[in-house]
Order: sequence, then structure tokens, then C-alpha cells
Amino acid sequence: MQIILIEADLERALKESFNINMTISLLKSLKRPHTQIVFNVSGPAIFLKISEKTDGKPISLPRVEPALKDKLARRGYTFVSDINQADFLIELQCEARSGSQMQSLYSAFADLNLSVIQLSDGKELDKSNLTRVKGIDLSFEKAQYKALDEIGSRLKSELIPTMLEQLNK
Repeated sequence: MQIILIEADLERALKESFNINMTISLLKSLKRPHTQIVFNVSGPAIFLKISEKTDGKPISLPRVEPALKDKLARRGYTFVSDINQADFLIELQCEARSGSQMQSLYSAFADLNLSVIQLSDGKELDKSNLTRVKGIDLSFEKAQYKALDEIGSRLKSELIPTMLEQLNK
């Protein structure tokens, strides 16, 4: 929200039309007319359609979604729960799967597909993906979460900057 104060500059107006110091002194003592206008400023609205899974099952605590939301919110974008109020649709599908085990270390891999659609005309503005992003930890579950966390980091550093260029055109 932004508030803008609008106030008449009577001194300047009088100086340009009259050169009377007494009138200016008198006007300084009077309350000047002014008004305030309140603007409710928000960026473009985004509807998110997100799926995050490990071994084909939805996860309860998102790992990649917060990275996406954080970066977009910092740029002034807003999120809506009704697609009819959105300017853009962002579809994000992310899935991690178990890899292999070597001694007491477990590996996992994650893939991400990202699509940005401008809802006014249905045009796909951006389509990106990351594949076989690796995570290693002491169990398959932890390794999958590490892979998803790495996807989130790479999403912020590699994919979102390109996506923002397309959104801001």
C-alpha cells in the first residue's frame, strides 16, 4: 500500500504571478488545501499449481515451493487461490526417487518441470526443467529431501531469473 500526499504550492503559484511578499507571508500562516490518495499497489497475480513427490507419493512439507514463492514475492508478485483472478499460471512438477546405496550412504535423484502460462491469451512464456539432480544422505528419504532442496536452490539461481525476464516483457 502506498499513500501519496498532494498539496498545492501556493507560494510558487503566487511568485510566478505576483511578487508580493506580504501576500506570501499571509498565505504561509493559513492551512493549505491538501488531500491524500491511497493506492493499493500489488504486482501481477500468480496462480500456482504445484506437485512435489517422493517415490510417487505427495510430500506433506513442500521443499521446492517455498523457494519459488520467496523469490517471486520479493519481486512484488502476489499469489491467488482462484485462477480466474490470476494473470499467470505457474505449473511446477517435482519428483524425487531413490537411487542406490553404497555402504551407509544413500543416493536419490530429483527432476523438475516448470511452465509459465500467460492466462490472458494462453501463451506459454517459459518452459524449463532440471533433471537428475542428486542428493546423498544416510537414508533414501533424507537423500530425496536433499535432492529436492538442491532443486530449490537451482530453481532460485538458474531458472527463476530467466522466468522473470519472460514475465516482465
